[in-house]
Amino acid sequence: YLCLSGPSGPNGGGVWKSGDRGDSFTRFSGGLPEGINLFRSAEFEGGGEAGWPPQLVFSPDGSAVLSTYGGTCYTLDRSGETPWVPTTSIKNAGCYRTIAADPFARGRFLVAYGDRLLESTDGGRAWHTLASTNAPSSGWRSSACVSFDAHVSGLVVSANHKAIIVSRDGGKTFSDLEGGLDYPSGVKRCVRVDRGRLFGLTRGSGVWVRQLDLHGARRPDFIAKDAMRTVRAAEKINGGAK
Repeated sequence: YLCLSGPSGPNGGGVWKSGDRGDSFTRFSGGLPEGINLFRSAEFEGGGEAGWPPQLVFSPDGSAVLSTYGGTCYTLDRSGETPWVPTTSIKNAGCYRTIAADPFARGRFLVAYGDRLLESTDGGRAWHTLASTNAPSSGWRSSACVSFDAHVSGLVVSANHKAIIVSRDGGKTFSDLEGGLDYPSGVKRCVRVDRGRLFGLTRGSGVWVRQLDLHGARRPDFIAKDAMRTVRAAEKINGGAK
């Protein structure tokens, strides 16, 4: 899938998809407005507060959430002729920065939206403020970004220009990251997490890396063992075919 900048139209901007690994593309923008810029070229330069990336995010179950320049959010409807349906439960406020799909929960997404984190558990159709039994002292000010670790179940990070918050239970509870990252003053940042490593991204001021404490989260070796069990089970079902 490709989010193309420029005025939306038959030969212009919008969402395009390929079924042959990128050798050819067809337009996939049914339900999206025509004649306006849905995405800006500058959005491809970064993420979170370091830029406004076009967000087209897929869940493991195939559901997807799309955000456009200006803030309108759409979900993917595979049942009808119009694939993109506006999400009415998120208003067109133009203030979210990042959409993230939970790699371990089908149809679950988080959105960094203004001063809140919003959660959807139905593929993006309905959204609610993410509840927390342990809201950090920094509050929910997470308008910059939110990121799941695709290799460590339950590990989620979020950040803005003041604080970085971490959850090890999929967002049920959050705590402030003690010590944070030693960013230069005034740097706009976005965070990503992979295999328990926190990456602090900036726009031209370097990248900060910190290993997080994985206590309470499922470690990558457990995930790998689960994956191997899944493969072996599939081989038995298919009579040994690989």
